[in-house]
Amino acid sequence: MKIFKKIEEKRQSLFGRILSKKPKENAMSEISALLSSHEDDIFKLDKEDIRKITDKYGVDSYSDFLDVRMEIFRDYLVYCLSDKVISDEETKALSHLKRLLSLKDGDVNGMIESESNRLYSAAVKDVVADGKISDIEKAALAKSRASLLIKDTTAIQILNKESNAFFNDYFSEALSDQRVSDEEVSKINSIVDALGIEQPVVKGYSKQDYDRYRLYWNIENGELPTLDSPINLNKNETLHFLGRGAWKETRKQKIATNYGGVSGRIKIIKGFDFRLGSIAAKSVTVDTFKTIQEGRLFLTNKRLILMGASGNKSLRLTSILEVNLFSNGVDLQKATGKSPFIEMDANPEIFAMMLNRLISE
Repeated sequence: MKIFKKIEEKRQSLFGRILSKKPKENAMSEISALLSSHEDDIFKLDKEDIRKITDKYGVDSYSDFLDVRMEIFRDYLVYCLSDKVISDEETKALSHLKRLLSLKDGDVNGMIESESNRLYSAAVKDVVADGKISDIEKAALAKSRASLLIKDTTAIQILNKESNAFFNDYFSEALSDQRVSDEEVSKINSIVDALGIEQPVVKGYSKQDYDRYRLYWNIENGELPTLDSPINLNKNETLHFLGRGAWKETRKQKIATNYGGVSGRIKIIKGFDFRLGSIAAKSVTVDTFKTIQEGRLFLTNKRLILMGASGNKSLRLTSILEVNLFSNGVDLQKATGKSPFIEMDANPEIFAMMLNRLISE
């Protein structure tokens, strides 16, 4: 395989031909070609071979075309790292190439470290892809770390970064349906333990989101949470939800309209008048919500209870046919009688989910 990329020669300009002056850029093209012809053993080249080319074009080998010389060095570095190992021989070859290209330690050390870290990160990412690290994989990473000359502190940082990235991806996927199952909880805990994640960082979700979605799943599939009741309940009656709400029912209400006969006209343009006045009042009957009671809201396995300052309202769950959730409360449809709307400032979805679960049972 060709290690060094070919650098195309720049065409000599008319002015350059007249003055017999060759483009300086072509020095890099010749140096690249020279290295390509000795890529199997660059130790056969020395600084004198490079100096002949730079003198020919009047190029300062230390200050001119640093970016091009760096790219030539990168080509060889990528080749050396293609097997994800930097051998002693390759280390010597890189050091020799650095001298040939008049590069300083500060020019190449960062590049070597960056490329090595990139390869090690890819290896770590592959290892943590199943959410655990076996003893065999730990040994393989240790060997890779040594082969790529990765610092211990850097290796730890890379492992933490890739582990957190995998955890973040799984956590986000688990919460994407707004439910966290028992199986997902077990998987999340096993990932944290197996990858040694001390403080998981999840983008886009909070601890409150996790707790809420866990509760959603439990309401639909697990044991409904039970609460100590502050009021007396019947035998075999348990409290599952406690909050605040307003019991509302529809009432017929007449609304007066006001439009009248002509009592005056204002001429606008020819053929059009603006009419002023009113007609005898008429009324339209509409359905409106009326607050019957507001106060503490209780949901048990038998009843829905709302206790207010002026009285109580109670509804047996067996009389509810349908539950409709809205952003500000829950609409309950009954077989007979007034169907109430329970207006709520907080957690109407939890109330509705529990109610549906209890009705279905």
